[in-house]
Amino acid sequence: MTYASENFSLYRELFMKSSSTPMSLYAADSWGFADVNGDGMEEFIFHEYTEDYPKDILLKLAHVHAEELEIVWSATRELRTGYGRFLVGNVDGDPESELVVFSGRRMVGETLFGTRVFNWRGDELTTVGTDQLPAKAGALVDIDGDDVREIAFAVVPKRFANWEGTEPAVLMICRVTPNGFETRYKLELPHAVQSLNSGDLNGDGIDEFFTEENSYDGSVEGQIAIYAVDAEHGIRRVFAQNRLVNRVRFFRAFQSQGSTYLLIVSASNSVPITVYKTRQLSNGNYELEPQHSHNPQLLHDAVLSTMAYSQDTKHYLRTQRCSVQEEADTGLRRCFKLEWLPGENYQ
Repeated sequence: MTYASENFSLYRELFMKSSSTPMSLYAADSWGFADVNGDGMEEFIFHEYTEDYPKDILLKLAHVHAEELEIVWSATRELRTGYGRFLVGNVDGDPESELVVFSGRRMVGETLFGTRVFNWRGDELTTVGTDQLPAKAGALVDIDGDDVREIAFAVVPKRFANWEGTEPAVLMICRVTPNGFETRYKLELPHAVQSLNSGDLNGDGIDEFFTEENSYDGSVEGQIAIYAVDAEHGIRRVFAQNRLVNRVRFFRAFQSQGSTYLLIVSASNSVPITVYKTRQLSNGNYELEPQHSHNPQLLHDAVLSTMAYSQDTKHYLRTQRCSVQEEADTGLRRCFKLEWLPGENYQ
């Protein structure tokens, strides 16, 4: 069993076919599985908080053996990731996956991390590109169907010295090249982007991306928007509905029963989880159709989309709060254990 420190958020369980969905920190966004170093084995990628001060968040790679972790690489403090999140995907066309790390704030008095790409070189991960811009949120998108991912992210312009979370953002699509980041498209917004994710919403092999947005004056609040990208129009908004959610905790496009759906988990106590079916109109815009909660297969597939999945071990990954005895044994006031759930149990 692997234990996480008290810095990991507690998961609230929603049972559906014996599976559960986390409430505030989601396995699908917090851990990853991919062959990063080209050894033919899938690595488990995760963040770990340092025990000593100053507190840092470091990337680690591990191999999974019978539910035990063998650490194969640990980042140094020089490669610390700030308070960002990472995504895993092929962004340069080589056989291995890269790590794309988005730093979530300006680092006052320190190096501005920006959005960085890590690639395996020799026997370690090294930085192969950075834009030195603080990304509020980001996602990987394939905007031309070539199976190489571009980076979509929302950045706060440098003219905003104090980042309070509601400053207008710029949506950007960049390609990773041997010479660094190449900006393909950008779109300035009059309001902030709080969350961003991506997925192929219409089955054409081209990704769209979707955002949660709000504004300083409250005129835009809990707005969900969908954006499409093409060479003729650049980034264009194809859906927006204001006050649709109350602070997104997690959202993800997923497949169920031959259709594409959008899962939104919000901070609302009355309606914490909503599933929408995405439907493209003849003019290229989208509609979101709310789905009823009495479809058990749909809810089951939605729950699975919140978990990380290992292709090598055929396991889903979630976290659970430790028992009182386990907390006593580890010496942690609050601890959480990673559970590896056999995929065959959730089909």
